[in-house]
Amino acid sequence: MNPKQSPVVLLHGLACDPYLWETTEGHLQRAGFEVHQPLMRNQDSIFKMAEFVLEEVEGEFILGGLSMGGYVSFEIWRQAPERVKALILCDTKHRLDTPERVKAREQTMRLVEKGKFDQMASLFHGMLTAPDYLNDVQKSEKLMAMIYRTSPEEYLRQQTAIFNRPDSTETLATIDCPTLILCGELDQITTPAIHQEMAGKIPRSQLEIILGAGHLSTLEAGDKVGPLICNWILGLAD
Repeated sequence: MNPKQSPVVLLHGLACDPYLWETTEGHLQRAGFEVHQPLMRNQDSIFKMAEFVLEEVEGEFILGGLSMGGYVSFEIWRQAPERVKALILCDTKHRLDTPERVKAREQTMRLVEKGKFDQMASLFHGMLTAPDYLNDVQKSEKLMAMIYRTSPEEYLRQQTAIFNRPDSTETLATIDCPTLILCGELDQITTPAIHQEMAGKIPRSQLEIILGAGHLSTLEAGDKVGPLICNWILGLAD
């Protein structure tokens, strides 16, 4: 495999956009990779999001997804495994939500439906990152700006897609391409234990825990994650 012959497709999480992968994209581009970041704004199901990505990018590719992007990555594998040369799963999970997570999603959706996007954004912001990142004013402001680039309507479509996603537990054993699994050490939404379980079920996987990072590891620890991903992909060369 010559990894540089394949573009790298990076998929964002809920209420996120290409800023989430900005540092990683920079490292990949400097190494000579073509990078695509499709914006999944208008689809209300994980199936439709996967279809959209497959239409946006031609041929074979290396696929990475964080959180919701990971859910879409599982669906892309189910729909077109022959097109995925390697897989990067960041701060995501294969299982469906616990009752507590379901309740939390419902609460944020109700806030947005009532026109209280600001309240949702504030709650959401507090859940995403480790305390050190959250308390950095400049970084925190940029994170909030990213959240606000998602409209209320787009947020509700994305949450609807996540709510109705399939369980991907049975999919894990079918993933036979090289797979890098990354998780922030302090991720409280999709915990390291979940990623350890995924690594145990995906045959050709490598697990990396990102120290000091929360749920948005690619953003919080971009200077660690970017080179790690880039070097891992380069290491796939025959």
